[in-house]
Amino acid sequence: QISNVQHFSFVLTNLEAQWTFGFCRYAPNGDTALVILSSLPWHEFFYKLLNLAAELTHHKDSGELRRFLEKVYNSPIPHPGLTFHVEHGQGQVFSSPTPNHLNLPSIPENRNLTEYYNAVDVNNMLIIFASMLYERRIIVTSKKLSRLSACVQAANSVIYPMSWQHIFIPILPVQLMDYLSAPMPFLIGVPESIMKRTRPSEIGDVVVLDADNNKVETPFDDLESLPSEVVSNLKKSLKSPANLLGDSVARGFLQALVHLIG
Repeated sequence: QISNVQHFSFVLTNLEAQWTFGFCRYAPNGDTALVILSSLPWHEFFYKLLNLAAELTHHKDSGELRRFLEKVYNSPIPHPGLTFHVEHGQGQVFSSPTPNHLNLPSIPENRNLTEYYNAVDVNNMLIIFASMLYERRIIVTSKKLSRLSACVQAANSVIYPMSWQHIFIPILPVQLMDYLSAPMPFLIGVPESIMKRTRPSEIGDVVVLDADNNKVETPFDDLESLPSEVVSNLKKSLKSPANLLGDSVARGFLQALVHLIG
């Protein structure tokens, strides 16, 4: 039962392996969700825009939402790190900073990384990190779509400057359940309702992160096979209370990658 508004995202991959992001806002007891498609991976920006769009759906002027979205669509994309402004209605302004892709994701500004860090402890984050470096078949599961997509997107963000090159599905629709039997590496977010319908014997060797209960099941020793010095330094940087805010978490993973592949 959903009691709060949920924001989550999905990813469409075309034949050239280019991603289109779908940003969704789903309200409790709603018959529909609001969705924006974009090639820009601006989660916080589009979630904020969706909140305003939801307000405008209840506006007494029924054309207000369409006029606002047309202005957004026709506005030039500002340079990274600048602020996006669009006037709507009677002198009202939608304003939001645009992310700078050269900056590491920060807590609490980056909702995906914040949710991932809150849901999953340091050791399990490290196991998923190692599993991604070894290009395993990885499943993240949760009851909440917002937590599910956030954890999958955040896991991909902390291997910066690399990114996941294989099957990448932050939220698996039931029609694509067969992907879980694919023999190649994948990183897939599986809603709990779909996870219950899968048989371990059909999936094979896979790393499973239960984001609701902070548990990882893996048949591999990927974390143990990384250099112990790199792992211990990364654990120290992630467990320091001073590192909960800002880009320290992402910076810790980046430093570990520098030590590994320098």
